[in-house]
Order: sequence, then structure tokens, then C-alpha cells
Amino acid sequence: MFDDDFFNNLPNEPIVAAHKISNTFCAFDRSIPDKDKQEFLEHYLTAMGAFQAFADAYALNFDFPQLSGDREQNTREIRSFFYTLRDALDAEVAKLTVEQARSKFSSRFARASYFEIPEENLKKLQLLFNSIRYEVERNQSINDEARWRLLKKLEATELKVQKKMIDLDRLWGFMGEARVILSTSGDDTRIILDRINEIARITRAAQSKLITASNPSEAAAL
Repeated sequence: MFDDDFFNNLPNEPIVAAHKISNTFCAFDRSIPDKDKQEFLEHYLTAMGAFQAFADAYALNFDFPQLSGDREQNTREIRSFFYTLRDALDAEVAKLTVEQARSKFSSRFARASYFEIPEENLKKLQLLFNSIRYEVERNQSINDEARWRLLKKLEATELKVQKKMIDLDRLWGFMGEARVILSTSGDDTRIILDRINEIARITRAAQSKLITASNPSEAAAL
């Protein structure tokens, strides 16, 4: 089901990669007749172990099933985990894919163009970044590895945000990964998710107003 080539070719965005892993598992599972699924338990266990290693590497905290000595129960629990994961990520990946593609191709179709974030919204973004940082640092439901990864992603995003930007991929990538991490970190992350939704609103506003540079050197300077 999974081999080195599969993992070497996973998308760079953890949320999209997790979605691809779950989709691949589900496709494999559907190819096995119901009466034979327990015979493939070793494959299922290997898939679960591989995904747990992936989650550890990206500090993603999922609610993994508790396995036992019962083959039928283990098979059922692993299958349920991957199908639930796939369904949970479907909407987020679809939205992230569309938004990133729109940002990417908007700039490609108008080569000497850029997105502009008004000064007022730049200030709002900085306040939102500061608020997210504060809330992530103090929130006890976020594990240490996830907290470190989220703060590093936030810092890298902050450094790339400026008034004129060729694309908005950095912002969309941060929001997608943050939502995945926070979705498994407890109910008291709502305030952080609200801040992320506000960043999404500002980003969409910038994305809707692609500006064509008056001359090539203006776009090249970005």
C-alpha cells in the first residue's frame, strides 16, 4: 500500500499529504472483499504505524484508535480511523486547493501583476498574528510539538507578508496547517480559529483585487 516512493512523492503541505494517505488507504480497503479484510490486518497495522510516524514528524495530534488482541476489532478500528480522517479533511483540502490554485494562476495569467494588502489590513494582520502567538503559547490543550510547529509556521508567514505580494500561498498554507493542528487540540482553541478566519477574510479581500503593474520593473521589484 505504502512504500518509499509513495512517501517521497507526498505533497509538501501536511494537510494535503495526510489527505492523500487516507485516500490511498481507503482505496486499498475498498479493493478487498469484506469477508477477506481481516486477512489483510498486517497491511492495515503497517499503514497505521506509517501514518503515526508521519503525524509525529509534523506534530499532528490525531485521536488514534486503541488496538487490542482482537483481530476483528483492530481491523474495524483502523478502517474507521482512516475513513473518518478522509472525510474530515475533504472539505479543508478542497478549499485550500482552490484558494491556492486561484492565487497561483491569477498571477500567472497576468504576469506583471501582484496582490496588494492595504496598510490598514497589514496592521490588522500583525495584530492577529500577535494574538494567535499569545493564545498558542498559553493554550494547554496544544501539545509541545504542535505548538512549536505552529509558532514556526506563524513566524515564517509573518516574514513574507508585505504590502505587495506576487502570490498569497504563504498565508493560505499557514491557515490550512493551523486548522489541522487545532482541530485535534480541544474545544478551547476557538479563539485562535476565529483569528485565523479573520486572516482568511483579509486574504480573500486582497485576492479579489489583482493589480496589474504599470511597468515590468514594478512587478520585478516585488
